[in-house]
Amino acid sequence: MVKLRTLQHSDASKMALMLNQKSLWDNMRDNMPYPYTETDAVYFINLSIESKAGINFAILYKNDFCGVIGVKPQTDVHRKSVEIGYWIGQAYWNKGIATQAVKLMTQWVFEHLNVNRIFARVFAFNVASQKVLLKNLYRQEATLKQAVYKNGIFVDEFIFAKLKPENDIY
Repeated sequence: MVKLRTLQHSDASKMALMLNQKSLWDNMRDNMPYPYTETDAVYFINLSIESKAGINFAILYKNDFCGVIGVKPQTDVHRKSVEIGYWIGQAYWNKGIATQAVKLMTQWVFEHLNVNRIFARVFAFNVASQKVLLKNLYRQEATLKQAVYKNGIFVDEFIFAKLKPENDIY
């Protein structure tokens, strides 16, 4: 039911429509443009195809584009870690899509990348994303008090992580 595939230019218009929802943007970093245009989507897709924006995949639900999931490789002493991020269009919320997409991406990362750790940073008010990570056996490692300034207020940020299964020491 849920599949991942490479991003395609044909995803741009639907991506722009979905990302132009404030309720979605509220859970993202401010470097995500809002309002979000088709030009923004084309730019991101081009960066993804050229591998300059991390490793990103389209999320398909019943073969319909419904979101994006990706990882950003880290550098220097953190080079064996990647940060995972994802979003699902609001019309597709509460269907288990994000949970399945994170499962697929986590498996893909550990099979294809030479990394030991996948982590995510989640705003404290984004309970849905926290549940997605917990269902995929990510563990909350830290609470960064008032680390995020979003929409004019300070909020806590949670760090969740999952280690490569053979190295999981928890």
